[in-house]
Amino acid sequence: TVQTVYGNLDWLSGELAPMFQYYRYYFPDKPQPEVVTMVSEFATDAFTYGDSLCGIGLDMFLGENYPGYNPEIFPSYMRRQFKKEYITVRLAKALAQNQVGDVTGQRLIDHMIHQGKILYVTDCLLPYTPDSLKMGYTTAQMAGCTNNEQEVWGRILEQNLLYSVDFAKYRKMVTPSPNAPIIFEEAPGEVGSWMGWRIVDAYMKRHPGTTLTQLINMNDPQKLLEASKYKPRRTAVK
Repeated sequence: TVQTVYGNLDWLSGELAPMFQYYRYYFPDKPQPEVVTMVSEFATDAFTYGDSLCGIGLDMFLGENYPGYNPEIFPSYMRRQFKKEYITVRLAKALAQNQVGDVTGQRLIDHMIHQGKILYVTDCLLPYTPDSLKMGYTTAQMAGCTNNEQEVWGRILEQNLLYSVDFAKYRKMVTPSPNAPIIFEEAPGEVGSWMGWRIVDAYMKRHPGTTLTQLINMNDPQKLLEASKYKPRRTAVK
């Protein structure tokens, strides 16, 4: 099936070229990694191996209705991203994850800022890609987040979640999930990651001289939050 759907990958080089131009601009000291494609046996959509190699599991992009995807393993909110238009997005996020590294700390704010950095770097690599694709959201879900940013932030504060170390309690806010009912029943999963992106974006707008490398090396999420002077917007701006 992969050979049938992706037998010709000439288009992929052209699609990845702008992303790697941004990658070289923002990370001039890093080599441009070689890209390989593979059949991962449903193990991975995109990955990095150090700074020199990255890969794409083409079998994870066969379309959300491909019958080989077991819905018990890959529910609908995941299969929605198993499409061609997500290939470059998933690779960009893998590259961003490789640069940002692993989360340190157990509080929700630690996870939010960590994921926010990954999403911010992804946004820098793909500035013209819709935010909905970067988040893996439907257009309606993305609009719901932007239109209710103040309410989402308010719920986090009201429930004293920001400094909680109870991962089971806030897990759906920062990991792929169908929803995050602790915020609102209709709130999409990873809404905390999106909020972290908003905070990081606020910081970078307030401190425009900060490089991505400097941002990545900021190890105190609390200081970043305070320095961002983040204020949730009341209505969508795009």
